[in-house]
Amino acid sequence: MTSVFHPDLYKGKLALISGGATGICYEISKQFLLHGASVYIISRKIENIKKAVASLAAETGNKNIWGSSCDVRK
Repeated sequence: MTSVFHPDLYKGKLALISGGATGICYEISKQFLLHGASVYIISRKIENIKKAVASLAAETGNKNIWGSSCDVRK
């Protein structure tokens, strides 16, 4: 799928995404990466974060992705 946005739209920016390891937020993380952003995802389950970081880096070619466990409800 092609995007109407410039590939470097978010170059030099950092996106902090809660719940970025699964579901809709996973795709949001992916789109930020595809458009040049660095991404830091937080989620409750570290296993999901590790899988998502590896998968998103492989899918997008953007290695500027990190994650950690965090419960935003507390």
